[in-house]
Amino acid sequence: MENSIQIQGIRNMLSHSGCPEDLLESYLQFLQTGGQQVQIVRGEVFMMFEKEAQYRKRRNEEMKGTVTFCKNDGDNVGEYNTGVFIGMEFIQCCFNHGIPARVLDVWRERGEVVEVVVKFG
Repeated sequence: MENSIQIQGIRNMLSHSGCPEDLLESYLQFLQTGGQQVQIVRGEVFMMFEKEAQYRKRRNEEMKGTVTFCKNDGDNVGEYNTGVFIGMEFIQCCFNHGIPARVLDVWRERGEVVEVVVKFG
């Protein structure tokens, strides 16, 4: 799906944001093998980000705050980590709009990332 130049840029951006290495590697693999699912996730995150930016602009508020992204419960069809991967897409969306973003906290169960808190602005 992604070419090696894009992958390196994404790796650098997410490393800079404090993304844990195991989550970063899992996410990069998702990008390289995800196909249409990656596009769906990106489209949803972009729409969510744009709606939030417009809402905050109307209220004269800064684009800053925290967002929590959780791993899918396992009953859903598709990628188990998609919920957390949406957080990785959100970070990229922030950076692409000139808004700093950082992984604030990571929760793990049995060594796997199950929840990521992203601080932006």
